[in-house]
Amino acid sequence: MTELGTWQPLPIPREFLLRMGAIPFSQEGTARKDKRNGELLPAEGLNHIPYEEKMLARFVESLPAMPKAGLFQCRSAGTDIMHAPKTVHIRLDKYVDDFMLGVLDHEQKQLIIRVETRY
Repeated sequence: MTELGTWQPLPIPREFLLRMGAIPFSQEGTARKDKRNGELLPAEGLNHIPYEEKMLARFVESLPAMPKAGLFQCRSAGTDIMHAPKTVHIRLDKYVDDFMLGVLDHEQKQLIIRVETRY
């Protein structure tokens, strides 16, 4: 599988997780909404604005438990993850609408799959 270059070793890199979780996009949207409403962004650390680390932690908690040793692969297909042809991502330069995350757990000899859609 790794010969094809489509499976990558765990852990999933932080920047990959940020884009997979659409965190930069969410932060930009919150800032645009607040600016449009004439609101000032509160000082960093206030609870009602989830900053990058808090958002990343929340996203990582939503993923399946990651094994210590294994491989992962992320595929996307625009907004039709179940039917459209998939693109395998070695890195993410932007966020993905929908994705399939495959995690191969070497110890347990199992494949864990997470499918996420955002509408």
